Amino acid sequence: EFDVYEEFELKDDVPDSFNVYISGYDYTGKWRDYNLIATVNLKTHKIVLTSIPRDYYINIPAYGEKDSLTALGVVSSDIPKEALEELFNTKIDYTVNLYTESLVKIVDTIGGVEFCSDYDFYTFHDTTLGSYSDKGERVYVQKGCHEYNGLEILAIARERVRVYGGERTRQNNCRKILINIIHKLASKSTLINYSSILDSFDGLYTTNVNKHMITELIKEFIDHPDFEIIEQQVDGKDGISRNHWDTGTIYTLDPDMDTVNAASKKINEVLNEK
Repeated sequence: EFDVYEEFELKDDVPDSFNVYISGYDYTGKWRDYNLIATVNLKTHKIVLTSIPRDYYINIPAYGEKDSLTALGVVSSDIPKEALEELFNTKIDYTVNLYTESLVKIVDTIGGVEFCSDYDFYTFHDTTLGSYSDKGERVYVQKGCHEYNGLEILAIARERVRVYGGERTRQNNCRKILINIIHKLASKSTLINYSSILDSFDGLYTTNVNKHMITELIKEFIDHPDFEIIEQQVDGKDGISRNHWDTGTIYTLDPDMDTVNAASKKINEVLNEK
């Protein structure tokens, strides 16, 4: 048993365009359950959100082997970042690590967020924060668009059993939640308590993006509510493979390079637009 600590060099400048690797841990802090590259162009007011399945089995340059993204929770975020840079042939400028309690606190601080579903379902897991309990109160997700609190959003974000498409749908749902959080942060109602809301986020994540840059980015979203958000998700073929820290095997997803190449093209296209 051991703890992993990361040191980040904070960057003050706000470039015109950049990539951010957003990684979401499960409640144990050992598994990277959510992986997304956000490509932001402040000149053209475009954002590309590229979801990568947690079970993606890709080359890890740091130790010259393949591994799944989810198994890289016990190492520095620089290691999966470098692997994703190679996979998508792009440079990732910033990293943000989020935790289950981060999502709950952020959603509750901004007064809940909307989630839209195409059908009714009960979540498999209940609203317990520190486990994958399924014995308590589960969330009833009603067809259509409805507001949910932090614990409810966490249960929805975890869901891959009671939704059509399993893990692929979970990645899509997490992306929708992220978009709705961005919209809520940029809303007029949030702007009233803007400073206190940012202060309340302290300690909820680790990142090499400093508070000044986060403030400037939210101002950009507020000043330009017409930001175009482009969503994309890579896919792959189901398989069974070995991970680097275990002698056993795990479920993996071998990349479909057609979807990877298409996603890479869009990322770099938006990144380089003037």
